[in-house]
Amino acid sequence: MCPALPSQFSIPDLSGLDDHLVANLVLSMSIGRGFPPGNAQHLVTAFVRTTESALRRYEAARAQLEGSAAAQSLAAYLRGLDDMELTYIALNRAMRLAVALKQSPDTNVSRTDLPSKQDQDRLRLMRDAIEHRESPIMANLAGIGKTVALSVRESDSTIEDATRSYTATHDTLASWIQRLHALAVKLTNEPQVWSRRT
Repeated sequence: MCPALPSQFSIPDLSGLDDHLVANLVLSMSIGRGFPPGNAQHLVTAFVRTTESALRRYEAARAQLEGSAAAQSLAAYLRGLDDMELTYIALNRAMRLAVALKQSPDTNVSRTDLPSKQDQDRLRLMRDAIEHRESPIMANLAGIGKTVALSVRESDSTIEDATRSYTATHDTLASWIQRLHALAVKLTNEPQVWSRRT
């Protein structure tokens, strides 16, 4: 018997955000408007690439999950679940790179350009639980009410590790993506403002 699927999902539509961040960065660099060579340039490139990846995976997840609700398709739900897990993984990587940019002596990125430290920690813990879900399964915690895989519900996603449960609303997840996306656009379009070496 198939589990009951949500009849709808309240996942913010981010399709209006530019998802050609990498192409824009390459174009900027090709005309000599990118970050000066050095560690900051490498961090910016990796940050922009992973932020685009998170956005693309998020939009793929939204499409699959909304389709699964309309068709009550478990297969579409599971594909959307996979994309949502990849969203959290990619976004955590982008967040770590953003923190590295903040710490770099070669950029003007500040803590106000990033989500709060509390949000950074929540994202990291959710990513860790997603990446290491085989541990609770091997400990016989699956199938007894524990959310050992990411559970995507109508308005939020939740997952548990060995000690506690972690939840983020879809609105919160979207706000994290929007925050990092805005930083990626600024770093691409205005490197002279954000680099301390220009």
